[in-house]
Amino acid sequence: MSYEYGSYTPLLGEVTMRFKTKRPFQKVTVPMLFDHGNLYTDSWDIAVRAEALGSASPLLAEREECAHWNRVAERGMACGRARTVDRLLEDEEAQVDSLRVLLPDVLCKPFRPLAIVAAKGLTKKYTSPPPQALEEALLALRRGLDGNDYLLGEFSFADMAMASMLEFVSPGTHVRRSGPERRIWSDARLASRYADLIAWRDQLRERHG
Repeated sequence: MSYEYGSYTPLLGEVTMRFKTKRPFQKVTVPMLFDHGNLYTDSWDIAVRAEALGSASPLLAEREECAHWNRVAERGMACGRARTVDRLLEDEEAQVDSLRVLLPDVLCKPFRPLAIVAAKGLTKKYTSPPPQALEEALLALRRGLDGNDYLLGEFSFADMAMASMLEFVSPGTHVRRSGPERRIWSDARLASRYADLIAWRDQLRERHG
C-alpha cells in the first residue's frame, strides 16, 4: 500500500492545513489521514482505517479492549502535552531551539517570540486533563501489564498507544531530539518511579520496530 507522509508545523502550517482540510474556522490537529477523498482526524479512526486496508497481522483484533487502552493513552498524552508546552513557555533556550527546524540558527533567537505565540496557541487548541492524569495512566499500564510483555496477550495497538504515552516521561532514542527538547519532554520523577515501564517500552520497540 503506497502513501505519502507530510509533516505539520504549528502556527506556520495552519493556513495550509486549513486549506487542505477545507476547515477555515474549525480546530485543526494532527495526525490526519487523507484517503481517496475521505479525511480521518483522530488517531483511533486512522488505526481502524489502516487495519481495514492492511494485510499484515491484525493489531485491533480485540477492538473494545484496544479502544479502552487508546482512551487511557489519549488522556495521559493530553496531560503530557500540556506539561511540555508549559515547560516550553518557561524555557528560553528551548524556545530558540524549537525554531531550528524552520529558520537558520542566526534567526532563531531574534524570532523567539514566534515560538511563544505558537506554544500559547497550542494551549488554547487543546483541553488539558488534571495534572495527575499522566501518572494515573502510568499506574493503569503497570496494572494492565502485570509483569507480562503485552497488554492483551500479544502485540496490539493497545501496546503501541501506551508506549507512545511514555514519550512524555522519558523520550526514546528512536526520535532524534536536542538537549533542550528532551529536557522539556522528560519528567525525572516519573522516569525514576516508572523505570520498569520505560524498559518495557524500549523492549517493545526492539521487538517490533
